[in-house]
Amino acid sequence: MRKDEAYSLLNLNHGADEKTIKKAYRRAAAKYHPDKHHDKDEKEIKENESKFKEIKLAYEVLAGKVKEPDHFNNFNSYKDFNDMVVEAERRERQARMNGVDVKQDVSIDMYTAIHGGKIDFNLPVFITCPACNGQGRFGSNQFCGKCRGNGIETSYKKIRLKIHKNSYYGFILTMRGKGGPRRSPEGKDGNLLIRVVYLPDDYFKMSHHGLLVESYISLDIWLTGGEVSVASPVGEVSVKVPAMIGPDKILRVNGKGVGGTDLFVAIKVDNNYFKDEESNDLINKIGKSLKDRHINKDVDIFNLKTKNKLKDLKL
Repeated sequence: MRKDEAYSLLNLNHGADEKTIKKAYRRAAAKYHPDKHHDKDEKEIKENESKFKEIKLAYEVLAGKVKEPDHFNNFNSYKDFNDMVVEAERRERQARMNGVDVKQDVSIDMYTAIHGGKIDFNLPVFITCPACNGQGRFGSNQFCGKCRGNGIETSYKKIRLKIHKNSYYGFILTMRGKGGPRRSPEGKDGNLLIRVVYLPDDYFKMSHHGLLVESYISLDIWLTGGEVSVASPVGEVSVKVPAMIGPDKILRVNGKGVGGTDLFVAIKVDNNYFKDEESNDLINKIGKSLKDRHINKDVDIFNLKTKNKLKDLKL
């Protein structure tokens, strides 16, 4: 990747300083981080993973960690171009001989996600079907009944799987050579890609935002704003709650999720006030006082617009 491409990808002006580059990289990386898109379909996940890798490469080029390619020497030379074509063909042939990578989920609780540990795991063991020699069929039409046309037989072996500390949702554990068997003696066995997912938890939830906590606040904090304490994977954190926060508003707490990801807090107002007669009367008095003093200007404007709209529609 050339520097001009890297600047463009990170939406930076040429000659940006190191601090500005790092800030732009973190902002872009956070947007496309795999942990933010685990609930999307497979196509979107792959697109975001690809974008995340491009952003990382762009940062490394601008930070001097990866040398910018010399296009004049590398691409204007017929010999180098021919070498590239040969290398691409070699890799394609190798891919056809290699076994496929296999994906499998492993479910862990929040304690293990945060602190790491070992869990029981049924490791799939793949072997080439001996009946059809991995072809999946006999001749051109008859499918192999033993492997159901897959060319592979699968059994399972119970092992103790090590889970790394701070394993965020969607984290991939790679077991090299434990995927599909090679399709040629010259090939390599595929890899087993184990994706970390979370078991249901009575406090934390997974949403399309990421790791989420639902926090209840009192009516006075909702009216005037304040702070609420929540548990997070790094301990207790204090979250500022703006006054009269909307019902669909999600607060982001940077870096307080698992493995440095963000934590999200959904604010809910405790509605038990309305079940208490004295509290309900007090709320009604406050509401009447505000209305009498025309404090609720937005409400008055909306009510007027409603009347005018009904009049216009002759309803």
